Amino acid sequence: VTTLLMEQRPQQVNNIIGGQVMKWYIKEGDYVKAGDTLVQLSEVKTDYLDPDLLQRTQEQLAGKQLSVDYYKDKVNVTQEQIGAINNGLALKLSQLINKLNQVQLKVQADSAEASAANNDLIISMKQYTRQKTMYDSGLVSLTQLENRNLQLQQAQAKKISAENRFANSKQDLIITRIEMNAIQQENTEKVTKARGDQFQSLTQIASGQADVAKLQNQYVSYNIRNSMYYLLASQSGQVIKAKKAGIGEFVKEGDMIAEI
Repeated sequence: VTTLLMEQRPQQVNNIIGGQVMKWYIKEGDYVKAGDTLVQLSEVKTDYLDPDLLQRTQEQLAGKQLSVDYYKDKVNVTQEQIGAINNGLALKLSQLINKLNQVQLKVQADSAEASAANNDLIISMKQYTRQKTMYDSGLVSLTQLENRNLQLQQAQAKKISAENRFANSKQDLIITRIEMNAIQQENTEKVTKARGDQFQSLTQIASGQADVAKLQNQYVSYNIRNSMYYLLASQSGQVIKAKKAGIGEFVKEGDMIAEI
């Protein structure tokens, strides 16, 4: 005698995971309701023997998540550092640009002064030459010639002094430009290093998130496996056959435990 309805035919209760029979809750001939516990299995695989496996996995998951959050904060802090570096560069460049403009103006002024001193020297030399000719002709006194010679020496001294100031100004201009380039180079190096740290943190975040996903998957799998240690009746009926017997018997994945 059978039935056309599949769910009303005798049903086998098979275990999903391998294990060891720890406790029977039924015996052959018992009537059970759907969802009643039939048998309890214990773990036999070394990977799952730890009784605190779920808690430890959850702790690992929490630790890895904290690591991900740390690197996220580090990325944000690094971005703020990059902004501060760029702001500092803008301020220093502004100061150096003002200094550069002042030095350029000084170079122009010293150039004009050196040119004027050179013209004064040329005029003084011509005046001294004429005075010397007049002295040789007896038209002026020695004192007048000496005064003209003194003026020539003063003009020569002014020319040398003006040329020195002009050279120093040009040197200051070169130094200021070098300083600007050095600051920009230093800023580039700092930003590059900060971005390198940022990219490294982003890599750690990606790796950490992958580990978090893996641990979440493991935790769910462990949790589901824990529920598989208890085999439940798939339908209401009478237990007509218990495939396994006794306590401590080993069962494999997919073995039939009982038939209802």
